[in-house]
Amino acid sequence: MRTQFDLWMKDGWKELFGDEPDGKRLDQFYRYYELLIQWNEVMNLTAITEMDQVVTKHFLDSLSLVRAVPELGSRPWSMLDLGTGAGRNRSRAQQSGRRRKEPGVPG
Repeated sequence: MRTQFDLWMKDGWKELFGDEPDGKRLDQFYRYYELLIQWNEVMNLTAITEMDQVVTKHFLDSLSLVRAVPELGSRPWSMLDLGTGAGRNRSRAQQSGRRRKEPGVPG
């Protein structure tokens, strides 16, 4: 199961960024997947729970923001989360490893 997750993430990441995520990033995304599934049973966070769909529709779709706005990868940035449910878009962009400006710190 984890191997297939890593393959889907690596393929999608490579398509978005032209390289592969490091092992630490894959671990973070997989742990987030595990927590999402675990808490979804209690709180009904999302209807999308199949691993391949979570990877493509939650993780990679959210990461596409970093590609759509190239400045996110080249300078500090801030993001306002407006109703993305469960915080997925913001947290996935943060996990991309692209630079993020800390709130209240001039960038």
